[in-house]
Amino acid sequence: MNTFYNSPTCHPLSKCGNMYDMIDLSAKLNAQYIGLYEYSCYDAVMSQGLLPTSSYHPHEKFMARNSAYSYVRLLYRFGPTQLLKFFLLLIIGICFLFYLIFFIILSDNIIIDDQYLTAVDDAVLRSRMDFREMTIDRKCSPITTRCYTVVDKKIQNRRGAEHVERHLMVDGFADQSDTVIYLIPPKDEKFDTSDTRIWTIDHLTLNSQYVAGLLIAPFVVSSLSLNGLDSHKSVLEIGLGGGSFDMALSKLKPEINITAVEFDPVVVTLAKKWFGVINTNTRHTIITDGIDYINKASTRGEKYDVVVLDACDTSPLSPCPAESFRNQEIIQVMKSILTDKGCVIVNILSHDEDDGRKTEKVIEIFTDVFPSCLQMKMTDEVNIILICVPYSIGDPKEHMKFYDARLKSAVKTLNWNYILGQITVS
Repeated sequence: MNTFYNSPTCHPLSKCGNMYDMIDLSAKLNAQYIGLYEYSCYDAVMSQGLLPTSSYHPHEKFMARNSAYSYVRLLYRFGPTQLLKFFLLLIIGICFLFYLIFFIILSDNIIIDDQYLTAVDDAVLRSRMDFREMTIDRKCSPITTRCYTVVDKKIQNRRGAEHVERHLMVDGFADQSDTVIYLIPPKDEKFDTSDTRIWTIDHLTLNSQYVAGLLIAPFVVSSLSLNGLDSHKSVLEIGLGGGSFDMALSKLKPEINITAVEFDPVVVTLAKKWFGVINTNTRHTIITDGIDYINKASTRGEKYDVVVLDACDTSPLSPCPAESFRNQEIIQVMKSILTDKGCVIVNILSHDEDDGRKTEKVIEIFTDVFPSCLQMKMTDEVNIILICVPYSIGDPKEHMKFYDARLKSAVKTLNWNYILGQITVS
């Protein structure tokens, strides 16, 4: 053993018999030098047939300690300032990782279309009332001074099923909507979690009974054909609103030439932006005064198979038709632009407090000009649809049965029993 201690290969400051005491000394010496020393001591032990008490090879111990020293030297080389920057970047990276996990993986699946992100002020979009209504737009007309609001509503029917409707509201008529259309949601999306502004417009699922009445009226009097092509026929609509009538008719009979005349540019803007109103090869919107257009059409000798009057004013008791259309002169011009089998269809809306005399007065103005007029009274709404033709229909009682049968046939063909099933012709 003394020979082992005095081996010339041992470090002069330590005893090779306690080789692992070199750990305390190694902090003061170069790692490479220490490694050479350990190999020398290991060789000395092996040369005398002695083995270390541990199975841990000196080379492995050297490599592990040398790696640790490398990290320590690296930290000292950077200095306190660099270390602080490193830890700050590390913390920022961890925070960003948590942000991605929370907002992308754990957040609700809400659909937002980039093209609409700046369409409406955020404060307006958050104006939900018990999460059943959302105001998505509002504009006031500098021409008519009327203000319009577009509202999406979650509605529950009698069976408990929910659907979403888009309403065009006019200030002063809080209990009524100028236009109502259905919205089709993306797959698995709901009103509470999705952006309804980008939902698809459903023009063929009718919500308004009076709009359904306007649509079915020309089929009842055979001005339009349910089964045949009407490629050479023309329809003129005075008063666009949200485009419920003309867009639905364009879907039903795409071959018909449809002209929608609207006086207020703001209404046209809202109709195009929120109600799916578009111009096609056979459907056009014209911004002009309705009376001027009718007079010019008469001067040009134009003929229409259907003229729909759905123009209203701000009268609280009897807004439709507008007062400017309640005179025989303009009604006579409307009659002059009809084809022989054409018809004028009028939306009459009157909140009569005097037993319907205002409504009867409006009807009389038209019956004084036209030889025959029919009525369809809505059951769920106060509107009356007046259908006037430029020819005599003969015996009223017999023809009422005929037209009532045609109404029921048209309702069945169009699958509109859900909205017009209880309507009759009188």
